[in-house]
Amino acid sequence: MEYYSKTITVIKQRNGKFLGLTEYYLIFVVFPLAAGSPRNISIPITLQLIALIMEKYPGFHYENIDQKARLAASQEHVNRRVLSEYIKVINVPNTEKLNVRDLVQKFLKEVVRYNNTKDNAPLSWATSTGSNGETSSFRVKMSDSFWSYFTGDGRKKLIEYNRKERANVKVIRDQTISLSDLENLSLYLRRKIKLYYQSRNSTPPDVSVKNGYVTIGNYGKGTTKRYRATELAVLLGWNYQDWQGTAIKELMTNTEKRNMAEGLLTWGSLSIELFKSIEPTSMENIGQEQQSSNESAAVSNGNEEPSINKEGSRKRTNEDVESNQAKIHKPEMTA
Repeated sequence: MEYYSKTITVIKQRNGKFLGLTEYYLIFVVFPLAAGSPRNISIPITLQLIALIMEKYPGFHYENIDQKARLAASQEHVNRRVLSEYIKVINVPNTEKLNVRDLVQKFLKEVVRYNNTKDNAPLSWATSTGSNGETSSFRVKMSDSFWSYFTGDGRKKLIEYNRKERANVKVIRDQTISLSDLENLSLYLRRKIKLYYQSRNSTPPDVSVKNGYVTIGNYGKGTTKRYRATELAVLLGWNYQDWQGTAIKELMTNTEKRNMAEGLLTWGSLSIELFKSIEPTSMENIGQEQQSSNESAAVSNGNEEPSINKEGSRKRTNEDVESNQAKIHKPEMTA
């Protein structure tokens, strides 16, 4: 059994990893022949060696979790932290053809009017991102003081500058691919919802998107519902073959994935008809039916048409149509 002990030594040196072809050859051919073992003895020992090689322990030989997903989540977190410190400023008027450093100073002094003398580097690591006619764009790393200012007074100063100079300067915070795709998905779903209603000659409900969320409903009546874009995609259960971005399942949160696995979030369980708005064709039919009923009521039993106050009749008809609009087309809310 000398070759058996040699085999154990080889396995221990490999630390439980899969053996290569050379090592398999040594274990099952060279060692048995060198030891002069008969074939009938080497076969059961070989089976024991195979069992020993194949035996793996979770937590020691391999991970108990999805390590690939864990590393991807960690990298995504790092990317978001880094990109959160960068902004892209586009469409800055640059008729003087200033270089990128001078253009940054112009943005600080003239556009957002940032005057914090204690902040020595509000915008640093400036790089040009191109020019278009008389405007230029750049990307910079910002300080915490600058961002705090911009989210308050700075944004107002930017709006004032655009109004006064008839400019279109914009500040865009850099995002990772997953975040940008999530926002693009919300825009994509809004477009599909509108196309859905248009294909049925219906008026679509109010649909707004912000930060990867989609809000559907009637804002005037306060009957709105807010969904995360990935959640809405699952609830609608439509065909997404024309979606050009990260797979929707990859954009879902861990909670959404768990809810979907447990049946709390089911595919195609939301009917978009719940948000159905007032249709123009239905409104025309209501007006015609109401006008017809008013005219028939005005005719006497003697089949003679008495004098009709057309102005008053028209006024009553319009009032009746308006009242029926609110009565018939009041949206139904479901829990």
